[in-house]
Amino acid sequence: MRNSIRRLSLILLCIQNSCDNQIDATEFIEEDSFIVIYSTISPQDEIIKVRVSKTAQVTKRPLQQNLKDLVIKNAKVFLSDMDKNQIELVYSQEYLNYQVAASKFPIKAGERYTLNVVINGKEFNASCHVPLKKILNIAHEFGSRRTLENNLRYSVRAMFSDIGKENNFYIVSGNLKGFSTNDTFLNFGADRFQTDALSDESIIEARGYLEFVDFEKLISQILVIQVANVEETLYRYLFAIYTNDLNSNNFLYETIIPPSNINGDKGIGVFAGINLLEQEIIIE
Repeated sequence: MRNSIRRLSLILLCIQNSCDNQIDATEFIEEDSFIVIYSTISPQDEIIKVRVSKTAQVTKRPLQQNLKDLVIKNAKVFLSDMDKNQIELVYSQEYLNYQVAASKFPIKAGERYTLNVVINGKEFNASCHVPLKKILNIAHEFGSRRTLENNLRYSVRAMFSDIGKENNFYIVSGNLKGFSTNDTFLNFGADRFQTDALSDESIIEARGYLEFVDFEKLISQILVIQVANVEETLYRYLFAIYTNDLNSNNFLYETIIPPSNINGDKGIGVFAGINLLEQEIIIE
């Protein structure tokens, strides 16, 4: 059972990290597979996206599965608000997910939303709450240190004030504007996961490292840092996947089962609200 959970976690990691490798819907669902539904919505969205897939059979090794064969293309996907307004999302062959322009269904802070997915007559649903507040500002500080190979590794320390009088969960991320993640990436590692559990209304810090050897080429480039105020379920879901991946080669590690708020037989995944601040910084 433990090995099955480990394999399932690895599959979820692949689904979470790569839109290009999402699942190709077959007309049937194997008895030992699961339906994976993943979506985050925020007032900052330009496109609302929902990914629907099935996992590879948990009795098979993930590397023996073609993840592109797991995308579910024939689902009916609907999003509704508290006033029972509803819109259907349309499958995108290019992005391998279900989409609709946010201008047609604006997401509002502080509101609740319901996601309904129907696949071959089987129904799945989940609800989420979009956090009312987002952080107001991100301060930053550049730094560097020598690696064991004596190379300089450059870092960015992001600092922001916690939203007071409530329990908050934050995800910190960033990248260089105009660069794909294949070219360069601001890697926060475990520091991407932040909470106010230790102190309310405190200053929260997260350090990320620029995976780019020649820092001089980055001068005058624009660095984009994002801090998302997220629902606890999403925070714990992403933390579990990150931690399981980090320890994937450690067979003494007790795999964390990612939480799920998807209702429906053999449905897993997460549908969650976020409220995002994105701030641009010129590298000097």
